[in-house]
Amino acid sequence: MNTTINTITSAINGTVNGAIKQKFSQLRALRRVLPSRLSLALVTVLALFGQVAQAQITPGSPDNFIMVWNTGSTTTINVPTLPIGGYNYSLYWEEVGNPSNNNTQLGITDSFHIISGLSANTDYRIEIVGDVPQIVVSNSGGADTQLREVSQWGSIA
Repeated sequence: MNTTINTITSAINGTVNGAIKQKFSQLRALRRVLPSRLSLALVTVLALFGQVAQAQITPGSPDNFIMVWNTGSTTTINVPTLPIGGYNYSLYWEEVGNPSNNNTQLGITDSFHIISGLSANTDYRIEIVGDVPQIVVSNSGGADTQLREVSQWGSIA
């Protein structure tokens, strides 16, 4: 049983958030009193639920933090966060005026996220939902000239 739980934990360790990891720890402590099949079923359901919960971003939702950026002469947008930890968010971007050009990125935890492969001199609407302790716009990384507006603060403000 220990091998099975450790294998499952290792396989999904890089994609689950802190709350899910905490639940795994609690389940390991409970495995001594639960039948092994029930314990494995709980771990599997918890892991799948964590993946579904992480993937939720609905474009245009009132919970989303929405910004409009322009790529300028580059083909990237740098989402300016700080290396303080605590980030776990999903991002949706869409080219303004061309809604078929879009993408969703889930479970972002890095401290300086780069959206690449965009067109130069083009406006993009970026929506974020999840845990975002800070976004910092300064004169480094281009954010100070690329950010055009914050059109909705959402529930992360």
